[in-house]
Amino acid sequence: MIAVIKDSTKLLAILSFAMAAIAWTPALKARPSLRVGIVDDQIPCSEVGEDFYRGSAVDIWQEVAIKANLQYQFKSVSSTDAGIREALLGSVDLVVSCISITPPKLKKVEFSTPYTEDQLALLTRRKETSILDLIRPLSSNLVIMQTTALLIIGGLFFAVILWLLAKEFQHRDIVSGNKRQTFFKGWMMLAMGTGIYKMGTAPPSMAVIAISNFIRLVITAIFIAATTSLVIDASDEPSDLTKSEILKRALVNKIGVDKGSFAADWIDRRADYFMSDLNQRELIVSVKNSDDMLLQLEQGLISSFLGERKRVIALQNKLKNPKDFEIVAQSFFRIPQAFVIGSMLERPSQDAINIAISELKFDGEIESILERWKTP
Repeated sequence: MIAVIKDSTKLLAILSFAMAAIAWTPALKARPSLRVGIVDDQIPCSEVGEDFYRGSAVDIWQEVAIKANLQYQFKSVSSTDAGIREALLGSVDLVVSCISITPPKLKKVEFSTPYTEDQLALLTRRKETSILDLIRPLSSNLVIMQTTALLIIGGLFFAVILWLLAKEFQHRDIVSGNKRQTFFKGWMMLAMGTGIYKMGTAPPSMAVIAISNFIRLVITAIFIAATTSLVIDASDEPSDLTKSEILKRALVNKIGVDKGSFAADWIDRRADYFMSDLNQRELIVSVKNSDDMLLQLEQGLISSFLGERKRVIALQNKLKNPKDFEIVAQSFFRIPQAFVIGSMLERPSQDAINIAISELKFDGEIESILERWKTP
């Protein structure tokens, strides 16, 4: 009897569990997947076509969704601003692209854990560099000025010593019409290091010449190193974008920016220090899309494009003649980038997304994805 009761109890428990599972099954199936807005026309981060959603940010989101075990469906949004509006209205649960976290955006929406960062870059038409453009910075460089002065003064110092030791310069290739010309010629020879064996053959003179030549070689090496470094920096390395003079020169012929972008927010605040609102509206052009940006650059309607560096490089490579343009300046500060959180996204899903991003960063998987999308 007891055994029968025990068997009945087990059977009842199994039946209760099965009924509960059946009751929960429709609820699980009915649970909606996340609505993920993909910002179009933001290469290399996100791009939407007729039958595809792609970009580095899209790939990262897909890895996040797998790790967090989240179901989702994609929805195209035309711009970052449009995505933010939909996130505020709850039309999407997440907005995916390389969206920079800026004060104006933080006043409106929440962001996920940042998954990368970027810096600003200024792309402009490459100008032909003349020899004068390379020489001009040399004239104001302190090291070059000092080494040049040392070569001249050092040559004069040792020329005086040799003149006194040898009782004037006697070699026929040095002797000129008068003593002043002879001394000046010997002085220049010591400074330049040419024909110095003609300055004297006696042991004391030869010792002075050796010391003079050694010092001249050291000073010349410093001069060459400083000149080479300055020329390379002037011709290859982007300048500091935060210097007002660089922006002023670029703004003369108009700068294009993506509307609502970090670049647009930054240049608007930066230009307030040296430009009126009227000039800003005329010289800072908010372009419609990437094709519009490329067209205006190629036609010379704008002289430059300011944007996040990854996007600037991607757009440069889409120009008809990308080598005609170059990044002339960049910021040396970086801004974090993340996904925008929709107003209706539940906290458990937010937590799962943030944890997944952190784990992917820790494992180096996000960096691997970004590297794959890096434009050469």
